[in-house]
Amino acid sequence: MTRSMDQDDVVTIIELFNRSVCRELRFRDGEVQLALRKAIKIDDKQPTVRTSLPSGLAPIGTASAAPLAPPTTSPVSRAPSVPGTEIKSPMLGIFYRSPSPDAPPFVEVGQKIEAGATLCIIEVMKVMNTVRAERSGRISAVYPENATMVEFNETIMVIKEDASE
Repeated sequence: MTRSMDQDDVVTIIELFNRSVCRELRFRDGEVQLALRKAIKIDDKQPTVRTSLPSGLAPIGTASAAPLAPPTTSPVSRAPSVPGTEIKSPMLGIFYRSPSPDAPPFVEVGQKIEAGATLCIIEVMKVMNTVRAERSGRISAVYPENATMVEFNETIMVIKEDASE
């Protein structure tokens, strides 16, 4: 049984978006559609959020409604400058390199890993989701900074097949 989003879920998504460095987010879950965009006001330089909600949900705070339109540009892309297999974010959320702020990162550039090794955690609505390696190799790049927002299908790491195997 799947659960539909409620107003608390929408509030959580907006709060995560406001804390992130992302400037735009488009999200659809069943009847719920969100289009969030940060803009800088000339007078006070505070970010604003525009949302589009189904008729059953009321706007929250000072967010204003905006129609959901197809994206005019592709999502933020961190094209790898190194060869290898791109590891894509399976979801939109906050990227964490380690299990806690004082713990070492799960992986470092140059580190040899085995299939199934934990690469990172992506937090979505206070749920920690582990991203694991699908293949063995060597980490050749890690793109996002720790504790920053990543988008769905964004390249977060690159794994190169280890030639010494």
